[in-house]
Amino acid sequence: MRFLLAPVLAAVVMASTPRARACAPAPRNGDVVRIADEEALIVWDEQKKVEHFVRRASFVSSGDAFGFLVPTPSKPELGEVAASVFNGLSSRLTPSIVYEDGGLEIEPGCTAMWMLRASSDSGAASAGAPVRVLDTQRVAGFDAVVLAADDAAALSAWLKERDFAEGPTLTEWLTPYVKNKWVITAFKIADRASADGKPVSRSIGTSSVRMSFATEKPFYPYREPADQRETVLASQKHLAPSSRALRVYFVSSSKVEGALENGDLFPGKVKLAEAVGPGSIQVDLPMPAMPFLTVFEDTSSPRPGVADVYFSPAKDPTPVPIPPIVVRRPTKIPLPLDLLAVFAGIVAAVALAIRRRRR
Repeated sequence: MRFLLAPVLAAVVMASTPRARACAPAPRNGDVVRIADEEALIVWDEQKKVEHFVRRASFVSSGDAFGFLVPTPSKPELGEVAASVFNGLSSRLTPSIVYEDGGLEIEPGCTAMWMLRASSDSGAASAGAPVRVLDTQRVAGFDAVVLAADDAAALSAWLKERDFAEGPTLTEWLTPYVKNKWVITAFKIADRASADGKPVSRSIGTSSVRMSFATEKPFYPYREPADQRETVLASQKHLAPSSRALRVYFVSSSKVEGALENGDLFPGKVKLAEAVGPGSIQVDLPMPAMPFLTVFEDTSSPRPGVADVYFSPAKDPTPVPIPPIVVRRPTKIPLPLDLLAVFAGIVAAVALAIRRRRR
């Protein structure tokens, strides 16, 4: 998910149109925020056209607080999900171990070897203001503020006043959401001031936030501002290099495939696709009667975040299992070098004795 990472206030962008765009980072000037790794669980209710979106991410930041923006097609219902659900899901990716006969192998040896400073200001506004506060909520360690906006520039200014970075790329990124009357939910992450007042790089894990919303087609917010790829590369100068890993667990009634909205190839590869038993995924969300799990992994960095990822039934419904780890175990035949040496000595002595007799 493309995060608009803002080092003092955290924000998530939601929306209310048939299609959604992805998240985008908005770090405060002078600060660098990078997503170290990211996981998401999507449960798709095809009958009700509702997507349940759960994300977990860890961040590396040189600032003392940060935030992110996430768009959705409609106003989401927010909740918290135990992070342990991702532990259970990741365990499904552990390959089994298969032992094969590796043939005969001579084993030489000796006989003995056999043994934020984030503001608390709610930013309340009147019903006629260009940016309106619709609701506030605390969820999964975040202070969430649900917003509606009529003007992208006004929204960008609203974010800037609360220590979000603002600029042409952010305003450009916000424009389609505002134009289509999308709802914006701002999440604020706790402040992390450094001991000596200097910028520090730290890794942070956030709780798992659930967003349930209506949408005609399930998606993953993947689009980000045009300058985000440059930011990822520039961050290497301030933060320790690391891969930006994304894993998406998608649960529906069948195998799915992902594609970027503009038709480009989604770099996420299908790592696993299999039917799972009802109740096997330990999460309090409505599941299909016969759930099918498709797992995508994307390690591209920077990502081609030019469009969102939309999911549809896969053209090839063939399951994709996790390849087992094959261990070849040869049948070892001990070869006692010490006894062979003794035997060779005896043979040499006998041969020498016979030669002497003949003489």
